[in-house]
Amino acid sequence: MQHQIPLEEIGPWADTVDRAVAGCVHCGFCLPACPTYRVLGEEMDSPRGRVLLIKEALEARLDPRAVDRYLDQCLACQGCVTACPSGVGYGGLLTAYQLHMERRRKRPLADRVLLRFLLWTVPFPRRFRVVAQLGRMVRPARPLFSARLRAMLDLLPRRLPASERLPEVHRAEGQRRARVALLAGCAQQVLAPQINRATLRVLARNGVEVVIPRGPGAHLHREHGDPGAGYGGLAGY
Repeated sequence: MQHQIPLEEIGPWADTVDRAVAGCVHCGFCLPACPTYRVLGEEMDSPRGRVLLIKEALEARLDPRAVDRYLDQCLACQGCVTACPSGVGYGGLLTAYQLHMERRRKRPLADRVLLRFLLWTVPFPRRFRVVAQLGRMVRPARPLFSARLRAMLDLLPRRLPASERLPEVHRAEGQRRARVALLAGCAQQVLAPQINRATLRVLARNGVEVVIPRGPGAHLHREHGDPGAGYGGLAGY
């Protein structure tokens, strides 16, 4: 797709943005691979629709606020990346766009405080567990909070699963056929640890040894301009 994005303003992500936008030919192979498109059926909730929205926003043809809704609904699962015959790096494009816009955006003070608080708690399971417990305690006062805080409280389960520590290495059953790294996640370790346990069991039974990197969750540094730093130092594995 041809574009007129001022790449000189994008900074270190210029090449990522250029290759992704130019590489998209709107063939539609990504549509059945996108969970939000399958559920919502809206073109702008598809990967190719979001690529177009990002292009239009970077060309100053669209207000970025009009784009936020559709990008916020993206699960960032990157199922579209493997389905794309043109090899469009949608995940890199999405991260580059969000980092670029975050540096230019002037958020209200309340939003900045909330964002800092979430970055300080959610990626760290121990801190997040404490906050989640406090959230359950104040749930009876839910009507007194803003709509945003009420929505956050509604995401908490009635009872938190027991805390558990995952091993650094989970051995394969029988002969080892492969070795992979597993990102244990941020809130998932507190709210739904059974997902990681089930993943480890399935991989082990299929002869896969699993290495679990230590450190905070995978999305910690995205808002700070270092999209690679939040992935637990995977290069070492």
